Amino acid sequence: MNWIDIACIVFACVTANHLGLVKAIEEAIDRELPVFNCVKCISFWSVLTYSLFVTHNVITALAVSFLSGYMAIWLELVEGYIDKQYTWLYDKIYSTTDTARD
Repeated sequence: MNWIDIACIVFACVTANHLGLVKAIEEAIDRELPVFNCVKCISFWSVLTYSLFVTHNVITALAVSFLSGYMAIWLELVEGYIDKQYTWLYDKIYSTTDTARD
């Protein structure tokens, strides 16, 4: 089992949800996808599926999947913090007031 692959799966799941891609898919198909809305759930199921294909050890696959789901919530928190810092910095650089003359 390759840890880099697992990290990439978790990152892709969390970031797709964070950027609103899951919501856009739901709106496009006009259906709610509860498992895809939860970064813990989608990370857990994606890593479990990958792990079971790579290794046939169910115990290891479950343990790694639970760990991935737990790490997904922390990654989501980090991405939220980065967003907050980006918004603050963007507001400092680009003024939102209109300085054009009438």
